[in-house]
Amino acid sequence: MATEIYSLQEGKLTLIDEELELVAKGEDGPDECEVLLFPSGALRAKIHRLEGVLHGPSTLYSTSGAILAIGWYLFGEQEGRVKEYYLGGLLSALKRYRKGSPHLSQEYFYEDGTPRSHIEYLKGVLHGATRLYAPSGALKREIYFHEGLREGRERLYDLRGHLVYEAHFHRDQLCGLSRRWNSDGTLACEISVDPLSGDSQVIRFDSKR
Repeated sequence: MATEIYSLQEGKLTLIDEELELVAKGEDGPDECEVLLFPSGALRAKIHRLEGVLHGPSTLYSTSGAILAIGWYLFGEQEGRVKEYYLGGLLSALKRYRKGSPHLSQEYFYEDGTPRSHIEYLKGVLHGATRLYAPSGALKREIYFHEGLREGRERLYDLRGHLVYEAHFHRDQLCGLSRRWNSDGTLACEISVDPLSGDSQVIRFDSKR
């Protein structure tokens, strides 16, 4: 299991996350902690800074005192994991950052814990798989990126999990075969796109659609 340490103890800040290749051990801690309150007087947020810039944990609370979100900063830049919660306490999002930008997997969840979306980044740019899910857990959409551009296969599914659309991309441009299906599973349309010229040709079309 990858090492994961996020702590502020005795004036020293430690952020170690093996998955993110993040190592900041024994850094000077914050010199300020700003406390924000709701009109009722209940704690709303605690925000740490060092010499005026965000440094250390920033935590948001509900009116009942439950943690809604906690993220970490290092000398003004967001670093490591951000955890966001529903009012009931279940995780709503798990985000990962390096040097202020989304990095690796960004995960979102429905209130029952079922995955809602999974989006992959590399240093702030979409890179890898993006997957969206229905509340049932069924996959709704899947698409791949390479350095911010669509690359490879994209697929869309209906609520029953049936494939309704499939396309292929290279450097963010349609190429090869694209297909659409009717709700009964029959093929509605098939289009071929030349990757060099961008010209398209309808290979099959169902006029009933």
